[in-house]
Amino acid sequence: EILVITRYLESLVDLVFIFAVALLINFALGAFPGIYIVYLPLILIVQSVFMLGLMFYLSYSSVTVRDIPQLAAVIIQLMFFLTPIIYPATSVPADLRWMLFVNPLSGVIEAYRNVLIYNQPPDFISLYYPLVAGGILLYTGYLFFKANEGNMADYI
Repeated sequence: EILVITRYLESLVDLVFIFAVALLINFALGAFPGIYIVYLPLILIVQSVFMLGLMFYLSYSSVTVRDIPQLAAVIIQLMFFLTPIIYPATSVPADLRWMLFVNPLSGVIEAYRNVLIYNQPPDFISLYYPLVAGGILLYTGYLFFKANEGNMADYI
């Protein structure tokens, strides 16, 4: 699990540097963050719980099945378009909007958008589903990883 957590921390450091550069660019353009930026660590924790759980599942699976990274790339591409990242959720017709929120990260993306773009507090109710789903994913992913940890040496 140290390798999984190390990889996560590497990505977190990348995120911090990219965010710092984005803030500098915004400062240069005259766009200053609002007071609601204090909610960013909370949103990042919700995202981190979900991502770590996913990483524990994928780390063991990618050792046993070599095509998992290629499959994960396709799934990430699909989820990119099914998550309201480049478009707001309100642009999707109301009768189809439920499909966006099946993805737990939709609430996290909306929270980031509210804080960073709209200068509003995040909708804490929409963060409940990603937090619960991420908690379950982290707990079961860690148990899955620990149960199969002894088998990894056979594949490596």
